[in-house]
Amino acid sequence: MCLWFALWPLLIFSVKLHFSELVSEERLGLFVSTIAVVILGFFSIVFSFNARSLYLSVPYGFIIYSEMYSFFSKKLRRYVSTFLLWYLLVVVFCALAPFGFVFFTLITIGSVIVLSVCVNIGFNAYKLNAMASIITSFKSVGKTKALRNDDGYESIKLDEHNPATGLPMIGGVDVGGNPYGYSRHE
Repeated sequence: MCLWFALWPLLIFSVKLHFSELVSEERLGLFVSTIAVVILGFFSIVFSFNARSLYLSVPYGFIIYSEMYSFFSKKLRRYVSTFLLWYLLVVVFCALAPFGFVFFTLITIGSVIVLSVCVNIGFNAYKLNAMASIITSFKSVGKTKALRNDDGYESIKLDEHNPATGLPMIGGVDVGGNPYGYSRHE
């Protein structure tokens, strides 16, 4: 997934390497650009693993039925697609410009910083920290305890699971919306 971060600049800069004689500064620039892309690729892999682990920690029913979760995922897709388009254009521009390796490194680092600030401001505007407590409460569904309603009857048992899906049950329906013993994937 993140391999193209390194391959795209290498392809574009290597075309320049083969079609013109390069002075030693431009060979150094190709090396610096390659190192910058490898570092950027490493950080993007770390970011991808971190985001994937956060995504997998959220219950499936919350992912499917939450309008708020779909709103955040659409917003994040918009940020990432804008950054990727910008990255492609920067690589082409810097391959054509003299001493493009300097511009490439500076523009790429600046773009990552601007993207991080935009995502941080965008998500903090919606009080994402307050959502963390909601997600934490969903994660505690598997703990064994029973909630009682005003009549004293056990209405929700948090230790019950749907045998067909393995998801926790709440009031005869699992968190994915399936009734006891059924799965919509069967």
